[in-house]
Amino acid sequence: MSERAADVFVEHPAIGMLGWVLFTLIFFLSGITHFTDRYPRLGAWLIAVFLVPVTATVHGYLMLHAPDDASRQIQLSFFLKGVTMTGAALLITQFGVRKAAPRDTARP
Repeated sequence: MSERAADVFVEHPAIGMLGWVLFTLIFFLSGITHFTDRYPRLGAWLIAVFLVPVTATVHGYLMLHAPDDASRQIQLSFFLKGVTMTGAALLITQFGVRKAAPRDTARP
């Protein structure tokens, strides 16, 4: 890591642990809401709340400060994937989730 990147990215261990616990809790609760089919919009909001800071801080920072071009391209790919998943989660927050209608398999 370059000297400039080391100066910018200073993290206190307590802040890192608090962030890890909060993001784990948010991600776990969003998974529970999806797997139980209860409150899917809440689960989508939780995923969006998880993805926005992680995408911006982790992949955005590493995309700009990667040591070589290959790492930069990988982080760009992860950053764009995070933006896409955030957009999908925001769509679910607005439109919700509908169960598919049963199909009639007995056709003449």
